[in-house]
Amino acid sequence: MDREAQDKLLAGAGVVAGIVGLIVFFGKRWKRAPRELFADITVDENGMDVSYRPETIEDASISRRDFVIWRVKNLSEERVTVCVKGFKTVDNNTCEDPLDDVDHDRGKCRNVPDEGSRDIRSQVKKSARKGTYKYSIFVNDREAVDPRLSIVD
Repeated sequence: MDREAQDKLLAGAGVVAGIVGLIVFFGKRWKRAPRELFADITVDENGMDVSYRPETIEDASISRRDFVIWRVKNLSEERVTVCVKGFKTVDNNTCEDPLDDVDHDRGKCRNVPDEGSRDIRSQVKKSARKGTYKYSIFVNDREAVDPRLSIVD
């Protein structure tokens, strides 16, 4: 094989390798769009009941790009502060009109008015590895439950 034929062969192989590389690179990035998964938290007079929608939380293949929206409903006659720790927060604000005794190191916090509801929107950490993660949920600075979610990719 002469030099010119070798150069053409190598150039063709380089183009094919580049195309394959781009397909792999963008295929991983566009694999699946982020989803919004919901978890319901209900605060009542006697404590706290955490309920999940199994089709979106427990049985879901949670990705590092997915968002979890914790829907907090307060049935009591007093305002409560609910904090969720375990996810990277999406926006930087903490409690609006914070209570004096709220520890902001607890994670993403929201004040929920009496007989009202608020959402806490959070996202899985980009640095998270595959596995099961514990999330701490605090009501009025007291740890209430520790749900666990599994991240698969």
